[in-house]
Amino acid sequence: MSFHRLICSNCGVALTGAVTLLPPNSAESAGLVFEDAAPVTPAGTVFVSTEPMQWSADGANKPPLEFAPQHWINPADVDMAVEPVADVRRLNGCCGLDGSDGPNMRCRNCGVEAGTRQSDCWTSDVFIAEPGQTHWIEVNT
Repeated sequence: MSFHRLICSNCGVALTGAVTLLPPNSAESAGLVFEDAAPVTPAGTVFVSTEPMQWSADGANKPPLEFAPQHWINPADVDMAVEPVADVRRLNGCCGLDGSDGPNMRCRNCGVEAGTRQSDCWTSDVFIAEPGQTHWIEVNT
């Protein structure tokens, strides 16, 4: 089994510890949880989705999370490495973060926008890495 770490592309800091990447249609992906306020994946497990978390039929107004592939990460795996962005307009939600207004978490080390956290009462609890600002490396454990 191989393990990976999410890395900030700007400063090179590891944003996760060693985690397992689950490819689409893997047997383990059947255990994904899509319940309000519950983590999508168990800690230490990242699901690689070929479908975006958000989508729109309006070609002129694409939501921020309409890209694929996406890496759906348990927030516990990034909590120590990321923090909310300073732009309060992207920190909307009634009970947490709804993630509908663009990347809302930044690297604690350098401040680059590393991803989007959804943690509201009507969303699953997930961190989605921002492509171009982050990348994965394979690690030996």
